[in-house]
Amino acid sequence: MGALADLMDLMAGQHGVASTRQARALGVTRRVERRLIAGGVLLEPTPGVLQLAGAPSTFVARAMAATSAPGVVAVSHGAAARLHGLDGFQAHDVVDLIAGRGADPRPARGVVVHRTRGDIAGHVVDVGAVPVLSIGATLALLAPAAGVRATARALDSAIRGGADPADLRDAAQAWRRRGRAGPDALLTLLDRRAGAVRTAAAPGSSESRSP
Repeated sequence: MGALADLMDLMAGQHGVASTRQARALGVTRRVERRLIAGGVLLEPTPGVLQLAGAPSTFVARAMAATSAPGVVAVSHGAAARLHGLDGFQAHDVVDLIAGRGADPRPARGVVVHRTRGDIAGHVVDVGAVPVLSIGATLALLAPAAGVRATARALDSAIRGGADPADLRDAAQAWRRRGRAGPDALLTLLDRRAGAVRTAAAPGSSESRSP
C-alpha cells in the first residue's frame, strides 16, 4: 500500500501520469499494475505509460503522458511553443515530441515524433513537470514545421517575455547542421530584428530625436 500511495502522489504532481519505469522504482509490481488497470483505477494509453482514470485530458496531461513513453526526450516544435506560451500556438493541438537516435517510441493518436541526431539533453527544461525543449531550441526547429511567419511571431513574443536574443542565437547555432533549415531561419529573423534596432537607434532616426 505504501508503494501504491507513493505512485498516486507522484501522479498527482505529474498531471495524473507516470511511466511504468517510475512505478517499478516505487515498488509497484506489474501484477499490481495490471490489477489496477483491470479495476479501472489506471489506464495504459500507450505501452510504458500509466494514467489515472478520470483525470482531465488537458493538453498538458496529454503532453506529460506522451513524454513518459520509452525513448521520448521532450515536447518539441509547435507543442513546445504552446507550453512556453508563445504567440500563435495557443490552439496547437498536436503533441510534438523529439526523440534521439535509435529511439523507437510508439506514439498515440494525436502525437507526432520528430527524431534528431543532435544533443537534446542540454536543451530541455521543465514546464509544469513536463520536459520541453527550451525556448531557444523550440524556435530553432520551428520554421520548417510551422513556417517562417509563425516563427517570427513566436520569436517576438519570446523576446517580449524576457528571452535574451543572444541566448536564442546560441541555441540556433547549436542546432545548426547541413540540411536543417530551422536554425538558419531563426538566425535570419534575429539578424533582421537586430538591424531594425540599430536603425531605430541611429542618429537622426525618429526614435533618437528629442521631443
